[in-house]
Amino acid sequence: TASGRRAPRRGPEPSSRIPTAVDYQPVEIPERRNGDARVAQVFQWRVIGMDFHFTEDQQALREAVGRLCADFDLGYWARLDREGGFPHEFHAACAAGGWLGIAMPTEVGGAGLGITEAALLMHTISRSGAGFSGASAVHMNIFGLQPVIRFGTLEQQKRFLPPLIDGREKACFAVT
Repeated sequence: TASGRRAPRRGPEPSSRIPTAVDYQPVEIPERRNGDARVAQVFQWRVIGMDFHFTEDQQALREAVGRLCADFDLGYWARLDREGGFPHEFHAACAAGGWLGIAMPTEVGGAGLGITEAALLMHTISRSGAGFSGASAVHMNIFGLQPVIRFGTLEQQKRFLPPLIDGREKACFAVT
């Protein structure tokens, strides 16, 4: 600065070992003014250590889905784009591999994994060459049924989810 003093830093030094995220969080600190006890709210930087690397299980998931997608080459997706239609063979292969139930509870036949794993599944499908066509073919089964999982009774889950997980039925929605 003009006064020769160094300007204060605006955040913590990033770690060279693991990626980090920085959060700006309000912190209350006591202060005294004219004998009055008050609480002032200031903001302090807080480093949140986050590891953005895949776990071994997540990497294995990506590799397994990649192998499944390799059976559906660019010609398959180009033909579907030209002719239109739903990729029934791809949907069936995803069901046979257990991928349609990736984020469903184990009590109803799902894998019991989380939304992070479901997102990795969708990303791997999309980047395989299937693009949005491939991801769209399965995304309703994976993400669209979360309200049934969260708010449905166990009886409703057992009724609706197993036929979707094993590919006998397909989830869909309509927008009007």
